[in-house]
Amino acid sequence: MAIYPNPATDVIAVEFESAEDEPTFPENILLISEGSGMTMKKVDTNISKSTTDLSRKQKFDLNVSDLPRGTYFLHLLYPSKSNKKSEKVQVVLK
Repeated sequence: MAIYPNPATDVIAVEFESAEDEPTFPENILLISEGSGMTMKKVDTNISKSTTDLSRKQKFDLNVSDLPRGTYFLHLLYPSKSNKKSEKVQVVLK
């Protein structure tokens, strides 16, 4: 998995190794403000998978142009049946 660019201005790309391999794909992606602890963006990837051909794309773009500049944490939440643990990555919006 790769998250770029960091720092970001308008869009954060979250790219997965294999979108066809369900256990490696998170159920939800959250963008949480470091300062307030509030969830600023939430993406249900199950809905996104049904509307986007991720088997070809293997990438999800998160629009952050409407958010205040600062430090955030991107949380990737995996299904309970998955062996993967949730991941947290710090991202900076400039």
